[in-house]
Amino acid sequence: ALPIFGNLAGSDPYGTMSQLCLILVYLAAGQLVTASVGYACLEPTSVKVAQLWREKYLTAVLRQDIGWFDVNKGGGILAKMSEDTSMIQRGTGIQVGLFLMNAVSAVGALILAFSWAGYWNVALICLSVVPLMVLASGLMLAANDRMSKYETKAFAQAGSISSEAITAIRTVQATNSQPDFLARFREALKPAERASLTKVVVRSEERRVG
Repeated sequence: ALPIFGNLAGSDPYGTMSQLCLILVYLAAGQLVTASVGYACLEPTSVKVAQLWREKYLTAVLRQDIGWFDVNKGGGILAKMSEDTSMIQRGTGIQVGLFLMNAVSAVGALILAFSWAGYWNVALICLSVVPLMVLASGLMLAANDRMSKYETKAFAQAGSISSEAITAIRTVQATNSQPDFLARFREALKPAERASLTKVVVRSEERRVG
């Protein structure tokens, strides 16, 4: 048993157990308070950051020349802006709090393992595996980022096709071009489907490593 539980076999095991339970209750209450405050502060901030990014993005789009819109269709621009702002909002919201919480937990666990618990040799052996875990997580994050780019590009292309069809809906109906647009739309979404499936596999493997 660890030294922190060594007193359980003493003269008053129930008192020691009660003291340890109170410590755990206090830690859980503190984590609940800090997590609630962090969520209340980070979520509104992420919404404001995403809204500011949308305004800057739209301002930059309106400054472009006419020829730029011949290459970048309106539907693709909107789809890409929506996807990018969603990623920014997720990255600047509760994910920041989770990262800080995990970082503090890791540092605290290392301090306890090397200084208080007394099993520094076991902690050192476990710490030797951390670089491999970090390398695996880095490779998975790189693959996830690459698939996200493919997914965003495919959604932008599919959005431009749908926008083109809706804008000229009278012409589409008059020429009976609905099957053609539908086939193009499905073909444009195939890379996004493959990228999404790859992301699911990568995330499941990342949870195993974590």
